[in-house]
Amino acid sequence: MDKQRLVIAGVGLAIAVVIGLGYLLGVQPQLTAAATAADQAAQISTTNHATEVQLNQLKKDYADIDQFKGQLADLQESIPSTRSLDSFVSDLHALAAQTGETISGVNPSDPVAYTPPAAPAAPTPSSTSTASPSPTPTPTPAAPAAPTAPQAPKATTNSLITSSNFVAIPMTITVKGSTDGAIAFLGALQHGKRLMLVTGFSGNESKATPTGAAAAAAVSQVDYTIKGLVYVLSTAPTPAPTPSK
Repeated sequence: MDKQRLVIAGVGLAIAVVIGLGYLLGVQPQLTAAATAADQAAQISTTNHATEVQLNQLKKDYADIDQFKGQLADLQESIPSTRSLDSFVSDLHALAAQTGETISGVNPSDPVAYTPPAAPAAPTPSSTSTASPSPTPTPTPAAPAAPTAPQAPKATTNSLITSSNFVAIPMTITVKGSTDGAIAFLGALQHGKRLMLVTGFSGNESKATPTGAAAAAAVSQVDYTIKGLVYVLSTAPTPAPTPSK
């Protein structure tokens, strides 16, 4: 009887070992492979969805390509890839004619390379000193809090804009005309085809003093000078460096 029990126990143990080995060698690898395949399928599905979204956006952008080309042409006219000062001077004379002014001089200076704005320096922590204990002072009413000083806007930079492809050309423009015409010309200049940042404005007003009937029609004459910057953004590809021998 004991021998029969041992045989049954041995057979049961052998069956358990066979089942365990079958799970480890057959079922477990299949389950792992199935889980890996499911993860890969989910990743591929996510990638395909993102690609489909990008493709749809590209199709939409391509449908509006003429509009983008028009915007690019306007931007290239505002900030050209060359100095193009002849066309800028022509635009100035056109603006002067529209506002009743007369251009008496246009003087460009040497271009100035763009310098990216430096990051603000970190505040230096103030040192604290330990003072000797003193008698507790009599409490006094708290003073009102000082208003918080406004913070300067954060400078925005673009890594594509560098000192090698972006320059500013200082310009000095002298104009003759009336006071109202000067205001109109200055406004038209800042909203013209070519982007110009006005950095200075000065002028002298002189009123003629005719006699007789012409006295009522006397008009103030203004000679004024405008200083500012126009910009050039080169789009030429940067030449590849020559390998050293």
